Amino acid sequence: AGNAYLDALAFQRRGSDRPALSIQWGPWSQVGLAAASANRGDRLASRGLAGVRPAEALDALELLLDEGQAVAAVMRLDANRWVTDEPGSAALLGALVAGSDLQFTAQSSILERLLEVPIGVRRRMVLEDAVSAELALVVRIDAARVDRHRPFKAMGVDSLMALELRNRLESQTGLQLSATIVWNYPTVAVLSEYLAGRMHVDLDGDMTHPDDVAPADEAGGVASQAELEALLSEELAAVDRLLNNDGRSS
Repeated sequence: AGNAYLDALAFQRRGSDRPALSIQWGPWSQVGLAAASANRGDRLASRGLAGVRPAEALDALELLLDEGQAVAAVMRLDANRWVTDEPGSAALLGALVAGSDLQFTAQSSILERLLEVPIGVRRRMVLEDAVSAELALVVRIDAARVDRHRPFKAMGVDSLMALELRNRLESQTGLQLSATIVWNYPTVAVLSEYLAGRMHVDLDGDMTHPDDVAPADEAGGVASQAELEALLSEELAAVDRLLNNDGRSS
């Protein structure tokens, strides 16, 4: 909200012939919050959003001041790699890079892949494989290492990762999923059963309605939106403390 306000202010000032420039910076390398923790900077870089070196940022700032724009974004983005992790962004990035040499490979949805396989163990495996693949991308491990019956939290999934996994599954299934779905259905096997019901896909010849797949009450799970918001607030507070303790930040 604060950044959107600054963008709007820059446009308003430019509209009245007053100077203004709002820059939407991507992560920086060497300095700043993303550089302070490998879990942040390296994670973004692995998804295609590499850090901008300070010297590059200053060059970009000089260029933008000369051009007289009101709002601009500065980042080092590998669009193809980003789309691999965020399939839902393909349409937007495709429009932004229109006329370039970038090519986004369309992937079949989970539903399409399931319907190509006969009902039975193989169909269940296809769905669990798909969910495992999305989970592996989120936690940065090989999909073969995913234990389909191990709780997500025990595999290192935190609240932010849970939202990332939810977003990836929404993109792959076309479903609108709860922000707490990863905690309510906390293993690949249980979550796959729930997703199959939501997509009206029979896995084993005995179709289960999604309401029949009861949310699991795993230790450390989250049962409500309020609890998830509380977890997110705790993590954001930790980020604030890190910023306040970083001599380079104010």
